[in-house]
Amino acid sequence: MKLSSLLTKTVLWASIFVLAYMLLLRPANFYLDWMRETLLYDMCRPEKIASLKKKLEENPDLVGRKFNLEDSEVSLVHWVCRFHNLEGIQYLKALDADFSQETDGGKTPLSLLSEFFYPNTLEAIREVVASRFVGAEAIIRPNRFGTTPIMWSVRYCQSRILKEYLDILKRKGLKVDMDALLQLAVAKLRDNKDGCEMVALLVAEGARPLEKAKDGKSALDIALESKKNDFVEIMIKNNAK
Repeated sequence: MKLSSLLTKTVLWASIFVLAYMLLLRPANFYLDWMRETLLYDMCRPEKIASLKKKLEENPDLVGRKFNLEDSEVSLVHWVCRFHNLEGIQYLKALDADFSQETDGGKTPLSLLSEFFYPNTLEAIREVVASRFVGAEAIIRPNRFGTTPIMWSVRYCQSRILKEYLDILKRKGLKVDMDALLQLAVAKLRDNKDGCEMVALLVAEGARPLEKAKDGKSALDIALESKKNDFVEIMIKNNAK
């Protein structure tokens, strides 16, 4: 009887301990991990490069570690590229960091650099492309969802980044489906100044406005249906040359 009572009390206290851990200690540990990762994320900003270098000198294993900030598995290479931190990119590159890694959402360092333009963006792109694990092929390599960095540059209406990508591909003798990029631009972009600049660049680089996609529609068809008249004018004018 006493043994049975002792076992019951032991099980009860064990259950209380597990419950306390789940309710108190585990969330506390999670919060501490989140705080550490948030601080590390902040160190990836260009103005915090000295702090990042010091942290990595103390903990070199962080270079290849995966983090789960913002419910997505990322690494330092994604964070320095999100901030277009050229010096950070060069520093991680010297540490042989892998710039080909993909997040849960399909983002690579190159695709993150393709979304916005800063004064050092083009140089940052060149550094990443030249890194050991990447290469020019990564510009046109689809992620798990079928999207490439060059498509991101079009989707985010970054003409200067697109031009840099095209120049790199030409130097390496690599080809890209220009017609598909033009169809993407016409379908997704507004026919404002930036959108017109993108469409004009694609046509000037050889994209064919009348070439039809698998759905039977050309870039010109899409523009006419969407009533994007400025796009229509650009394509008709350039196609007549």
